[in-house]
Amino acid sequence: MIGQFDVTNGEVALRARDVVVEYKRKHMPSVRALAGMSLDVLRGQVHGLVGESGCGKSTLGRAATGLVEVTSGSIDFEGKTVEPLGLRPRPRHFRRLQMIFQNAHASLNPRRTVGDQLADALLRSHDTPPPDRDRRISVALERVGLPEAASKRYPSDFSGGQRQRICVARSLVAEPTVIIADEPISALDASAQAQISNLLAELARDLGIGILFISHDLAIVRQVADVVTVMYLGKVVESASTDQLWSRPLHPYSEALIAAAPAHDGLGTLPEALAGDIPDPAVPPTGCRFHPRCKHAFEICPVEEPALLDVGEGRRCACWLHTEAHRAGGDGPQAPGGSSGGLVS
Repeated sequence: MIGQFDVTNGEVALRARDVVVEYKRKHMPSVRALAGMSLDVLRGQVHGLVGESGCGKSTLGRAATGLVEVTSGSIDFEGKTVEPLGLRPRPRHFRRLQMIFQNAHASLNPRRTVGDQLADALLRSHDTPPPDRDRRISVALERVGLPEAASKRYPSDFSGGQRQRICVARSLVAEPTVIIADEPISALDASAQAQISNLLAELARDLGIGILFISHDLAIVRQVADVVTVMYLGKVVESASTDQLWSRPLHPYSEALIAAAPAHDGLGTLPEALAGDIPDPAVPPTGCRFHPRCKHAFEICPVEEPALLDVGEGRRCACWLHTEAHRAGGDGPQAPGGSSGGLVS
C-alpha cells in the first residue's frame, strides 16, 4: 500500500460527456477526432477502449488529461472539469489523474536516475519530507515488481518491459484514482505485454484505481478489461461488459473486430473480416458512419445516424438493428418518409 491509499471501488472517477475534439486545418475541412464521445471510468475497474487506428482512442486519452483541448462537451475528474494544460500550475487535485504512454523509453529522462524521476513525480503531487519520499519510492517500485536498488540506476539499464514498470511506478507515487494507459503494451514483446497488462489489472483491483486501457490488441483487452467501449470514427458504437461483448457482440463493427482478433496485424487494419477502408474523418459518411462497410446496412442507415441507446443489461449500442422497432420483429427501421428499411444494395 502506498501511503494511506483510499480503496473505493465502483465510484465514477472520470466522466466524459458528448466530447468533441476538432482540429482546424488551413484551406481544408476541419477534422473531428472525437464527435460526441461519452463514457465513465469507475474506480477499481479496467475500462478497455478499442477500435481501428485513427478512431480517436488516443485523442480521448489525451483530452482526459488536458493534453488536448476539448472543443465542446465536458470531461470531469472526481467532479471537477478537466481544463487543458497551460502555463499555470494545475491544482493538486488533478495529480491523482495520471497517464502512461506507449513509449516508455521516450517518456523517461535517460540522464536521470529512476529514483530522481519518481521523486519529481512525488514532489509535484505531495509535500513529502525526504525520508518518507524514499520510502514511498521504494514501495512503488516493489509494487510493480522492481527492487529498491532500481532507484539508483538509469532507464538504459532496463529492458522495455521494466521501463514500462518504472512508468507505472511513477504514476503510483501520486496516489492516482485514475490512470489513462494509452497503448501501454504495443511496443513490448508478448511476454512483457501480458505482464504489464496483468499488473495494471491488479492495481485496479487491489488499489481501487480506475484504468482506461486504450489498445488495438483485442486479445489483451479481453484478458484484462471489465468493460469495453468500441469506437468508430470518433464515436461510441457499443459498450458492454467484456463477457457480454465477446459472447454476443451487437454492433456489426464490434462483431468484425472480434472475428478478426486472432489475425490482427498490430496496425489496426482488419483485411479479412472487414471490407473497405476507414473513411476520411474530415468527411465522414452521412447517417451511420459505419454503413459503407456494413453487411447489414438498411435504407435508413445512410440517411439518419442511430443514437447510442441503452439496450438492456447495462449495454449500449448505436445501430438501427437494435432499435425497439427492429427488435419487435419488423423488416427494419422506418426510413424518413415512411419507406421500410430494406438492405442497401
